[in-house]
Amino acid sequence: MRGRIEATNRYHRIGAITGKVFDADGSTVLLDTHDRFGIEPQYVDMALGTGGTDVAQKIRDAMRKSEDAVAGTGVISGWLAVCGRGFYDAFVAHDKVTKAFDRWNDGQFLRDDLRKGFTFQNVVWKEFYGKVGAIKFIGNDDAYLVPMGVSDLFISRFAPADYMETVNTIGLPYYAKQEPMRFGRGVELEAQSNPLNLCTRPRAVIRLYKTAKP
Repeated sequence: MRGRIEATNRYHRIGAITGKVFDADGSTVLLDTHDRFGIEPQYVDMALGTGGTDVAQKIRDAMRKSEDAVAGTGVISGWLAVCGRGFYDAFVAHDKVTKAFDRWNDGQFLRDDLRKGFTFQNVVWKEFYGKVGAIKFIGNDDAYLVPMGVSDLFISRFAPADYMETVNTIGLPYYAKQEPMRFGRGVELEAQSNPLNLCTRPRAVIRLYKTAKP
């Protein structure tokens, strides 16, 4: 039960990055942060399908958009890009990226499986493989550039369970309860969590498209 709750919460936390939290069917939007608060999301077309694209400049453009959104509300200590599989494959195969690592450690960049993450232009790039059933957390051709170290950029809050004994109490991450069945035929078990995961500065997270915004 706890494992399933954690998977759902992880799904919702990715929704705080992407701006959309979906229901279990993968298509019903439970919360669209940008729409709810009237915020225009920011994005950069990476043009990874073009060999001559200045990928480093594209990354700097995205970083500057994020920096402007953070402004004086925090200090950025690093960068993380969480990538869908299609985006990641196109990124690591791009000429400007491979050439940057051409002589690194006798070609180790070209030999290793880099999905665990590597640093390019001061950004840690990671392929994100999480999914629930057939529902992927990150779109195949998308990536999200996230500034790290900004205080309270992402927050998680938990509401109390819907039990009489939890009224007017502080919400906890997990609840579990058991109740005897009639005639002593067993015990019913229930577990629940009521999280809300939010990005407090949605324009600081920059969506990166593999080619162009659809």
